[in-house]
Amino acid sequence: MPPNPNIHVVGDFNVNTALIWEGATIKITPGVSINITTANVGMPSSLKLDDCKLFACMGLWKGIIMNNHTTVQTLNGTHIEDAEGAIQAINTINTSLFIENTILNRNKKGIVLHNDVIMPKSPVVYKFNNNTLICTAPLNGTINGITEVGVQLKNIQLPFLNNISTFNNTFEKMIDGIKAEGDNYTTLFVNDFNFISIKNDAINFWGKKLDVRKSIFDPIGGYGIYIQNSSELYLKDNVFYMEPVATPAPFFKSMVYSIFPKPGNNYTIDQNYFYTEGVIGPAGSVGSAIHLVSGGLSEQNASITRNVFDLYNASNQIPGMGVIAVNLQGGFIQPSQINIENHNKFNTNPYITNSNIGVSLSLEASNVTVVGNDFSGGGTCVRFSNSEGTGNAVIGNVTNLVPNIATSLGGGFNFQNFWSPVICSNVNNGTSLIGFAFQGKNYSTILSGNTTFGGLQNGMTIFTGQDPAALIGQQVNTGNKWFPILEYIKGPFGPGFYFVRPSVAHGSTNPDFLELSKFFVSTDQSEWNVNQYTFFSEYHPAVEEIVPDTPPLEDAFFTKFGTSESSNCINQLAGGNPDKADARIADGSFATIVQDPIAVWDAKRYLYKKLQNEPSYISAYSAFATFLQNEQSSNIGKFYLLEKKIDEAMGLSASLKSSASSLANQTATLEGQLASSTEITSIKSLLEQKFVVDSNLINVQMQHMTERIAKLLEALSIWQTITPQAQHETYRKDVLGMFITAQLNQGGEFTQDQIAGLKAIAVLCVENGGMAAPKAQSFLPLCALKEIQDQLDACNGEFELENRNDLESRVIYLPNQTETSIAVFPNPASDNFTIALLKGENGNAEVFSTTGQKVLGMSLHFGENIFYSELPNGVYIVRVRLSDGETISQKLLINR
Repeated sequence: MPPNPNIHVVGDFNVNTALIWEGATIKITPGVSINITTANVGMPSSLKLDDCKLFACMGLWKGIIMNNHTTVQTLNGTHIEDAEGAIQAINTINTSLFIENTILNRNKKGIVLHNDVIMPKSPVVYKFNNNTLICTAPLNGTINGITEVGVQLKNIQLPFLNNISTFNNTFEKMIDGIKAEGDNYTTLFVNDFNFISIKNDAINFWGKKLDVRKSIFDPIGGYGIYIQNSSELYLKDNVFYMEPVATPAPFFKSMVYSIFPKPGNNYTIDQNYFYTEGVIGPAGSVGSAIHLVSGGLSEQNASITRNVFDLYNASNQIPGMGVIAVNLQGGFIQPSQINIENHNKFNTNPYITNSNIGVSLSLEASNVTVVGNDFSGGGTCVRFSNSEGTGNAVIGNVTNLVPNIATSLGGGFNFQNFWSPVICSNVNNGTSLIGFAFQGKNYSTILSGNTTFGGLQNGMTIFTGQDPAALIGQQVNTGNKWFPILEYIKGPFGPGFYFVRPSVAHGSTNPDFLELSKFFVSTDQSEWNVNQYTFFSEYHPAVEEIVPDTPPLEDAFFTKFGTSESSNCINQLAGGNPDKADARIADGSFATIVQDPIAVWDAKRYLYKKLQNEPSYISAYSAFATFLQNEQSSNIGKFYLLEKKIDEAMGLSASLKSSASSLANQTATLEGQLASSTEITSIKSLLEQKFVVDSNLINVQMQHMTERIAKLLEALSIWQTITPQAQHETYRKDVLGMFITAQLNQGGEFTQDQIAGLKAIAVLCVENGGMAAPKAQSFLPLCALKEIQDQLDACNGEFELENRNDLESRVIYLPNQTETSIAVFPNPASDNFTIALLKGENGNAEVFSTTGQKVLGMSLHFGENIFYSELPNGVYIVRVRLSDGETISQKLLINR
């Protein structure tokens, strides 16, 4: 064919040879297709488009239709426009695509690779680089129709290769970028892609593995990545930007969203950047950078490391809308392991306050660790709520203010009805209204080795507004430190520097309640006298800083005990010292103190589970063994066995996990070989081997389904033996019964009647429904949660903090302050002035006149030091030398 021809295709055009069009302009009648048909064996049919333009007028043509053993190659600026599907391979094998430097524009769908069933030798795009899939104008024959999807995949084993031939592709101005469906079969590699102005999802994936690297999502109207029913996710070096939107919008609007992970899954999210500069959802909604959802009960294994989250709402036009960096929504069963660690940087919006959260973990979860991260902004750093799980820890994190911007409101680390959290070695640099906040029953909390500077409201509080018997368990010589801080905030007396003393508070004045959260420290109590420390203890705040700590409740919350502190993240109850709350639950006196049958029953479930999981603890108290024996045949013991069996059903057994791990290693080896292969024959051989491994993994999942049914039937048998003795027991039995029924008989889906039943229990809150309420929440689909969100917010809302009537005695406003190591105030001064040391050091001070004459000298202690003088009016230099060698000078004006 001569170069640069003008071609008009008026009927279906069949290609049964090796056809090359070069520099051609090809006008195609709407409804017509170009068919690449199967040729004779050994003579494959192919179509090569080199610098061509294919288009239609007044309608859409069908597209390039591929059949078995065919090839399409496009390159050098080829344009394919106005097609129903630009390039399609449906139910084909040995189909090869080479798409380079090509523009697919104004097509209803771009590339469609679709097999109805899983089969070997599915289509492969051997080269996919430097392409643009875009919709620059309405589709032909429409007023405002745009491209539905750039690439649509179903049951395609490996559509894009993970080698040097796949890079630099752009998807722009369409509804969805890539949609892939392939259960535990499809592996999708996305490297150096750009998704720009996507209306819905950039990538919607339901398959075996999604691997996305060095790609940009900017901006995305729905989800950047939506992944479900998958085994592997790998995200590295990507940039996600979520654009502001107005109502209506998705209720949960996320940059990365995962639901229904496969058992034995493995997620890695490393060194990505997440950013938004406005609201990312309507009022009352939740916007997240990363949102992992169990979708009922599932295993979740994830490593979230070295990411940066800049989440803003600069306009603040929708107060109350939540922005969460990492949002974990259980239940994640015991085999799970989610690690959020290694210096993730969370900036959770300094412009609005409580509704922004760095890491949120809600509902049932186990083995979630938040370790070694950096938090800044004006919201809450970590919030854990409503979980009966174990192995959850918050360790070694650092919080800091955004200078000159942050409101210093919200909470540093918040826990609500969260069982057995380990909270160790965190540094809270006055970031929040409250450093550590606890609400409800947080049994067996280990709060150890943390350092808190200031806290405008409290360094720590146990809030009793919704639960008068709120508790965290006793803390015995756990080495927590409390320091004052000088910080610039928009505080109660205006923006400026504030000297904030530490404070710890328990909302109760009932000594029995206070005993269950009592702190034992090894030092004498700090002494505060006339705006200065005469003695400072880093472990034991002053009387004015502990609430309550005045007669008759002195030493009821904090008291001296022992001679040393331990700051290790260890079980503080080892060595035969039972927690007081555990002891009271076991001997029955807890019911006398709490006088709430629902809370008492859940407390027994907590202790029974703890003793089963930690048999060495049974010997710590004489009543523990009797308690276990008595409850074994009660509903407490039966519910424990029931839920243990359900967890076993939803996770992989040890043998299947071993098989899945071995297959994953084989897959990784083959993928490594594919990444370095460029020869097509070798690639095809490796793909055939990979198909065998993928098929074996599918068999593992099928074996799990068989085991799951058997274990759920065992769970059903236990469930049938439970006769509830109270309404809250009925709630829990109903919730678990609906879950078992849905799994056994309904493919995991709840009926409308079941959803209504779950909603009715979910809105009862822990106070009225016990821990069955959050359990019901964890089973509800997102659309049902949206319908009851206002009631759930009332259950799980922010802390309704009481005003501190002693705020002025704890907070000193320094509007002219510029230093951060010392403060001299008031300035100008008249009869007296104060020198405050703010670094925990002692020192000495000298005051000089402007002629260099020394007029005063004094020793200084950490905190405020008040001096009375009769210095004449004038300007003086105050020179302070700290015990660490630092020397600081400030001007002081005396004006009587």
